[in-house]
Amino acid sequence: MNIKIVKDSPIPAYRQIIDQIKEAVSSGFLKSGDKVSPERDLAKELGIARGTITKAYLELESEGVVSTVQGKGTFIADKKAISSDNVESIIDQFIDDMVRYGFSAEEIEKQLSERLEKRNSENEPIIIAAIDCNPEALAIFEKQLFSVPNTHVIKLLLNDIPAGSEGEKKLSPYNMIITTSTHFKEVNAKWPSVSDKLLPVSVAPTRETIMTLARLTSNLRTGVICESLRFSEIIAGHLEELHLSIDNLEVLYVDNIEGLPEFLNKVDAVITPPGFSLMQRRNQIADIQQFTERGGLILPFDYQIEKGSLLHLEERIKKYFEI
Repeated sequence: MNIKIVKDSPIPAYRQIIDQIKEAVSSGFLKSGDKVSPERDLAKELGIARGTITKAYLELESEGVVSTVQGKGTFIADKKAISSDNVESIIDQFIDDMVRYGFSAEEIEKQLSERLEKRNSENEPIIIAAIDCNPEALAIFEKQLFSVPNTHVIKLLLNDIPAGSEGEKKLSPYNMIITTSTHFKEVNAKWPSVSDKLLPVSVAPTRETIMTLARLTSNLRTGVICESLRFSEIIAGHLEELHLSIDNLEVLYVDNIEGLPEFLNKVDAVITPPGFSLMQRRNQIADIQQFTERGGLILPFDYQIEKGSLLHLEERIKKYFEI
């Protein structure tokens, strides 16, 4: 498939794979029914962990770009079949994804209704850039602003934005820019020309997350699965606030998820980031079941934009459309 990985790129390897396969499909290089490289072969060819390939293929499958046939492999999806024969499976995948992000059945119905209304609206969507230092925190903005009509959120990692005028040029097309209160001053200082579009928001762990973390005790060997080092540091900080002295917090990065079995053998409790579900690791479900059967805890960690900040943000969006 002629995929190339730039290992010193700020773009994660799995995302580079996704983007290149999508580009190959868009250009016609890959067509419906073409078989993509097996995970093991592509991992060996690129010199990266097989788990990285698995993550990329799972996301491509959830987006309908590829489909997996048990025992035969992974293929570029048949768009005609998707539009006619597999409507139920597409809807089921959508519902599964929404449930994974923590939405109830009523919320899913509400979100879908609002998004359909948006499609029929004459208003062009407001394009919002969400900026933070770690991808886990950015998932909050994507989830919560999903319910706000006529908005489209683009997630940007702070370190991926060039300094000075080049960064200001990159940010200039956005109608609004949001970042956490922690980074507001830094963003404002680095790119002053966009200050009139910049809005700080306060975020905090959800009530359910606080209750979940309260189940931990100091004698439990605790680990965290994350995409970034910063997220593991945030977790450690919250544990300290709860007066939990966790020595040697084990960390497993999503890009190395193939090492999950060894990781689970080292811990009694696993904290997972927003939007991540261990139960989706189909190749490792036996290890996960064994972990839970011996009493292992899987503790989802989720943030939320605080109510006051969310109301202020929605008011700003409303005023934008009134101008």
